[in-house]
Amino acid sequence: MSEAPACDPIPAYQNGSNGSSVAVPALSSQDSESTFELLLTLIYPSKHVRTGTKRTKNMKPETDNKGPYNIPISTEWVAFLGVIAEKLMVVPSSLVITSFKWHWLKPASSPWLPIQDENGFASMLKKVKSKSEPYVIVRMQAPIQRKATASSGNAWDVEDELDSDLEDTNRVAKKVCIPSYRSGFGTQFP
Repeated sequence: MSEAPACDPIPAYQNGSNGSSVAVPALSSQDSESTFELLLTLIYPSKHVRTGTKRTKNMKPETDNKGPYNIPISTEWVAFLGVIAEKLMVVPSSLVITSFKWHWLKPASSPWLPIQDENGFASMLKKVKSKSEPYVIVRMQAPIQRKATASSGNAWDVEDELDSDLEDTNRVAKKVCIPSYRSGFGTQFP
């Protein structure tokens, strides 16, 4: 028996309908066409509601699911952020990356793991490559809404007003107070 080259996968054999052996090529985990399914769960901030007794009550944060989307396993971190932004029709800078967490669809009790940088993303992809049919849920805060330009309604043409907004909030409003001094000098009116 000759040995197969190290780079070629060894074919798996299945019995055909007529009893003969049929070679079925095994999928390599390095296959560039491999994808994983991604479901995005957006978490919107909780709302404060006044009750009949004039107390405020925090409502449970609302969530919204988007997807599932097929994402290539060969995707890099920056491209992954671009794909998420494209699917949500926002610019990548509006994503709240510090809120990103992921876990498997099954079991639902699996822990939420951080995916806030390239290292967390690489760790997730390493685990994704080890699964036969990976299905990942990414939970994140809803993107920061920005004002769109009047020239077009395209989400990619969003005007970045964050810097100007920050400049406005950093200004200190000072009250000018002119004290009125009443002195005994001058003419007094009856």
